[in-house]
Amino acid sequence: MHTLPFEIKENAKIRPVNGGTWFELKTAEITKNKEGEKQYTNYKISVYAKSQGQIDFYTNNLIVGAVVEASSDNLKIETWPKNDGTTGFTLALDMPKIKIISFSKQQSQPQQQQYTQPQ
Repeated sequence: MHTLPFEIKENAKIRPVNGGTWFELKTAEITKNKEGEKQYTNYKISVYAKSQGQIDFYTNNLIVGAVVEASSDNLKIETWPKNDGTTGFTLALDMPKIKIISFSKQQSQPQQQQYTQPQ
């Protein structure tokens, strides 16, 4: 099981598709190697919502300032060309589960602990 807690720094990208909506979040983990140089690990979390309740929940809560925990049994490696000609890598959580740990301060709702999305 791979678990990734993080604060949302930019709102989820929303992509309507037939019968539902995809929500995509991106985040990065920054560490330093032995030489003190920063190293980045990029992550992508995509969740699908079918019911209007799910769509509304994600639309209202996957926003800047919310703290979420994404977990998945599997990771997929995605590659993309970087501007300098090298290849970038992103770890995509496969079929993730999302928990809202705390709501954004921009929300009118009170903060709650470990609230999960409706089914």
